[in-house]
Amino acid sequence: MHESARPALSVVIPAYNEAGNLATSLAELAGFVTQLGVGSEVVVVDDGSTDGTADVVRSHRDAWPETSALRLISHTRNRGKGAAIRSGMLSVQGDHAVFTDADLAYGTAHIADLLRALQTGADVAVGCREHHRGFVRRATGFLYRNLVRRTRLVRVRDPQCGLKAFRAGVAGLVFGLATVDDFAFDVEVLVIAAEQGFEIVEVPVRMRDPESDTGHTHGTSVHLVSDTVRMLRSLRRIGLNRRSGLYVVPAPTPRARRIVPSAAASVPDTAPHASGPEAGDDPE
Repeated sequence: MHESARPALSVVIPAYNEAGNLATSLAELAGFVTQLGVGSEVVVVDDGSTDGTADVVRSHRDAWPETSALRLISHTRNRGKGAAIRSGMLSVQGDHAVFTDADLAYGTAHIADLLRALQTGADVAVGCREHHRGFVRRATGFLYRNLVRRTRLVRVRDPQCGLKAFRAGVAGLVFGLATVDDFAFDVEVLVIAAEQGFEIVEVPVRMRDPESDTGHTHGTSVHLVSDTVRMLRSLRRIGLNRRSGLYVVPAPTPRARRIVPSAAASVPDTAPHASGPEAGDDPE
């Protein structure tokens, strides 16, 4: 894609030691952005990997679709998923920005679903999982959802689904105010979006079946005890930040604060279906 062309879509992929998954995911994303038929970019944020994750991204550049761009951002050390996504989302150039996991746990069809929600007026589209894959994911999902629910910080049903989409101006504002590097970052960005009065919609999504998706290694990097303690601390900090007014900046035009339930996610088909000081763009 010509450097002066503004892409319609940016896809951000946080990656920590994901060389194996990225080899498959980037090939799938190349097919998706080609079928999409609009200018796009895929931004991979290497969060201090030690397994050649960055090399995999570089190896895909020569064969990348001409209507798209593949960019690499590298952290010199592992800083956390929240920090990786923040680096990527603050660098995007697209009209719409999506982040998803390196194993494409939700496939690419749901990226199109979230885009349709944005195209019909939403500011933020949040995936809402119909089921959690694997015992650890189910256990941590249940625990974290209940922790978040008790804080009353957000009203969405599945705040930590790893698939979210933002209008570009919204992404810049929200992630510019975000501070959390760990797994509570999802909660923080939703709190910021709500405090700014942005419209948030929930879109039903399904996770892939690991048995049929043989090209990826599906798992979780969550450590139940240590990450739960860390999350409790982060949730407390998010609550303090909200009460202190740190998540609000003046807006030229007030927006109505509204969360649209999942049922409202059925929208007209306007997109195709397809199955930090230490961060910087890779110079190559």
